[in-house]
Amino acid sequence: MKKYVIRPNSIAGYVTRLGPKLLWALLILILSFQVFSFAVGYFLNPPQVTEWGEVEHGQWMNTYVFRDEIVVYPGLSGDTRLLTETGSRVRMGEPLAETITPTFAEQVDEEGRKTLRVIDRRLYAIEKECAQLDKDIDYHNGQLSKLGPGVARDAVCKTLEQIKEKKQKLISAKEEMIQEGRMKIAPQWQEHYQVIRAEAPGIFLAQLDGGEFTGLEALQDDEKLFSGKFQRLEADGFVKTPDNPGTDKPIGKIITGAKLTLVFQVPKEIEPLTPETGKSARVILENKEFPLTFMGTSFNQSTLFWLYEDETFSPELLKKRVFKGYLIYKSTSGIRVPLSALSYTEKDGWRLMTVTGRKEKASVPVTVVDQNKDWAIIEGVTEGIPLSTRGVGL
Repeated sequence: MKKYVIRPNSIAGYVTRLGPKLLWALLILILSFQVFSFAVGYFLNPPQVTEWGEVEHGQWMNTYVFRDEIVVYPGLSGDTRLLTETGSRVRMGEPLAETITPTFAEQVDEEGRKTLRVIDRRLYAIEKECAQLDKDIDYHNGQLSKLGPGVARDAVCKTLEQIKEKKQKLISAKEEMIQEGRMKIAPQWQEHYQVIRAEAPGIFLAQLDGGEFTGLEALQDDEKLFSGKFQRLEADGFVKTPDNPGTDKPIGKIITGAKLTLVFQVPKEIEPLTPETGKSARVILENKEFPLTFMGTSFNQSTLFWLYEDETFSPELLKKRVFKGYLIYKSTSGIRVPLSALSYTEKDGWRLMTVTGRKEKASVPVTVVDQNKDWAIIEGVTEGIPLSTRGVGL
């Protein structure tokens, strides 16, 4: 009987010597692959659990913006130059622009314009102070009418004389300012130059959009609001109104008040979901969200409108009049789960599919508070419970 011997220098001998090492290397490779697969599966597709979140309801709607606006017109016909930037917040009496007649503009250089602005600013300050002194004079005259002869009356008389003297000095200073303009610039400079000041505090915009004279009564005419009739003004930007029957072009407008009113044209399918007064909402415009407060409804024969107020005065809203806005009109916070983890039957009601420690599925009865097409807010469970979202039907 022949006896086979494995030679040390043969292939079989080489494999025999490396056998234990190859076995350990193979085991380490298999374990590493298992760990890698688990890590990739966990981080790329982590298990879903119950967690705190929000369910939102939104809709694209035609939107119209109402504002309290004052259109600003120049008092002179001529060259108008803005003295403040569009979009700036202005105080009452703040200079907005200056107007100079064409013939006078040829006579006045840039230094002359600066001088006129300084003189106008001083004259305006004097006029404001004189107006306040007039109020003081009226008050003290009223006191005198109630007082009889005596020390108190004498004191009021003395104070009144001091106020009148101060006013007279201001009037003299005013005349000096006017005379300075006549000497340095031109004799009739007041007839050819004017600084336009803000009639009320607010935000100044140099652009008009054609809706400055439209009030909430326009909601009664659906076509007027959303048929595209509110286009930008003609190239000259001119608005004819009863207050401005002439031909002067407006230089812009001041948005006053503390709030903007946003009106949304409500689609028929969501009319029953009208929010409660005072409820918060958000509108998305140019990839930004703006908070709103629901104020009520309005309607005409064919359309329901939701009215919201905005207090942010954001530039994006100030530049808009008619646009398509995505209104998030309702949101609910709580324990949020994907709809695919829920099932419903008339017998058992809503049940949440969970995963136990052995990866076995179990269902838990829950109450659905709110839901949209993807998510639901539920009650009856706590945060952190693993979910099963496979094979669950509604």
